[in-house]
Amino acid sequence: MFSKNSVQYYKQDTDSIEKISMLIEVWEIIYLMTGSKSKTFQRKP
Repeated sequence: MFSKNSVQYYKQDTDSIEKISMLIEVWEIIYLMTGSKSKTFQRKP
């Protein structure tokens, strides 16, 4: 079902996908750190 053009595009797009996944991982770490900080602030009045 896949044409040669789509396969070539997928191979070229894998680099950007890896970059996006790295950014998502960084944002998840930031979200977890900020979330844990906000939770600790909420626990301590």
